[in-house]
Amino acid sequence: MSQFNKFIKPSISSDDYQILPLAGDASSRRYYRVVCQDKSWVLMEWEPFQDDGTYPFLSVIQYFEKNNIRVPVKLV
Repeated sequence: MSQFNKFIKPSISSDDYQILPLAGDASSRRYYRVVCQDKSWVLMEWEPFQDDGTYPFLSVIQYFEKNNIRVPVKLV
């Protein structure tokens, strides 16, 4: 999980955090909980891809955003 440190440290401005793996599903995505003091986030790891508009996950995010529903954001 050290591969995430370069991404996480600048995003949360702290060295005092834990990365805990979460149960997966049948997809190729992997999920982790990042815990820092009294806050936590979910981190998703997915293979790099070109957004060609055919990813249902991204379509749902765009729909939710348009309807003022909070969605995950890319921090980098």
